[in-house]
Amino acid sequence: MLDIGCGTGDLLVALARHGYHGVGLEISPTVADIARRTVGSVSDQFQIILDPGRLDGSLFDYVCAFEVLEHLENDLEELREWIRWLRPGGTFLASIPAHIRLWTAADEAVGHHRRYERDEVERLFIGAGLAPEAIWSYGFPLTSLTRRFRSLHATAVRPPGDKRSRTLASATASTARAPLVVGALLHVVALLGHAAQLCFLRTDLGDGYFVVARREAGG
Repeated sequence: MLDIGCGTGDLLVALARHGYHGVGLEISPTVADIARRTVGSVSDQFQIILDPGRLDGSLFDYVCAFEVLEHLENDLEELREWIRWLRPGGTFLASIPAHIRLWTAADEAVGHHRRYERDEVERLFIGAGLAPEAIWSYGFPLTSLTRRFRSLHATAVRPPGDKRSRTLASATASTARAPLVVGALLHVVALLGHAAQLCFLRTDLGDGYFVVARREAGG
């Protein structure tokens, strides 16, 4: 598995515990160092790299990019590049923010270029040489209730600089730890929100899309 924009490595830890192995690509040196420590403390199944050139000639069964495409000025060009690392018949997984009408200061703060509509997602992935198998809408109803708070918080903590600078800072924007009791309460709320959103995956009510696509065997 290749995780593009692996951030601080929390997902790779979970994947390693489920038996996956591969590479995490992270372009921020500071964040990549955090990922190496995070992943290395529990597993040697994932290597963290900064230079995409090191992947030349590599093929993976799975390539994933969670909350990455919206940070790229030319998303189609980048997606086509990523597909070179996915074996024919392999699976591409992505999550991206949905609906331009939901644009807030939070998008500005973390360096987003866009939010996506469902038809744009289909055109983007097909244009890159992928066959979308599922496009699920996630987040509703919990994120609908917290959107205003997240926007206000993002405005307060927005880092300086251009979109690229804010993108590089976004992976560590929420690393502060809540007090134990508050953290436990938030965990329970998150679990309830996750359970509730399963009823709405096939709607367009959420504020994000989760995409499962496949590279054609002859591609």
